[in-house]
Amino acid sequence: MRAAVKRGTLAAVLHIEGAEVINTEFAALKVFYAAGLRSIGLVSSRINAFASGVPFQFPSDAEIRPELSDAGRALVCACNSMGVMVDLSHLNAAGFRDIAAISDKPLIATHSNIHAISNIHAICAHSRNLVN
Repeated sequence: MRAAVKRGTLAAVLHIEGAEVINTEFAALKVFYAAGLRSIGLVSSRINAFASGVPFQFPSDAEIRPELSDAGRALVCACNSMGVMVDLSHLNAAGFRDIAAISDKPLIATHSNIHAISNIHAICAHSRNLVN
């Protein structure tokens, strides 16, 4: 990215939204990484082997569905060790807290908004938006 910016050329980050394409042994993760994958969202508003997404309904609460699975925790650790960014968008609140607790790398939320700030609730009461 830095080299492209320096040259004034276009660059992109390869991202996967919804880790369904990655098996729980992570063989596919290694293939995608070799092809340029550098960002992954564990879910896209549905449950998979790694985590639980949130439904598309308004108003709704992100405090639904369970936390990350063991495979989800292992995927976050694998991404950390490979240098793949973990995107928190579409993740339920329990999964968000799990990733924040186990990740040793910066996290991103590329396409979500804020649900609430401190004592101000329902800024945008959609489960897809992040809760602090």
